[in-house]
Amino acid sequence: MSQKVEVRLIDDVDGSEASTTVSFALDGRDYEIDLSEDNRRRLDDMLRPYLAAARRAGRRAAAPARGRVTSPVDRAHNDAVRAWARGNGHQVSARGRIPAQILQAYEARDSAPAAAAAPEQPAAEAAEAPKKRTRRVQVTNPFALDQAAS
Repeated sequence: MSQKVEVRLIDDVDGSEASTTVSFALDGRDYEIDLSEDNRRRLDDMLRPYLAAARRAGRRAAAPARGRVTSPVDRAHNDAVRAWARGNGHQVSARGRIPAQILQAYEARDSAPAAAAAPEQPAAEAAEAPKKRTRRVQVTNPFALDQAAS
């Protein structure tokens, strides 16, 4: 059995048979409209003075479906910023967006005077400071089946 699928365009303005689909963008939003030849001419005539005065812009790239894709150059820069931030006493996550304050401090690192850095503790005071100890605690899952009992 065969099928014949027929697509008919209907003019979105007056409901007559359309001959073309017009794509356009305004205020950062993309639009499409199906128009007959007469309505397409009317649209062109209305837009002609605006198009003559406007400048062409490059085509916008479609945004990635999930998050922003970074290039290797961006990743290297972000890694450098994170390393610098940690070395200078800032707290920064290993992933995600780097806070604007840290980026600004990184960009201004060469222009900032050395005296503006955090004062260092004298070696004697650092030696006397109590050392922070961490304990590792093992947590068992109370819902796990006891394999040894079976």
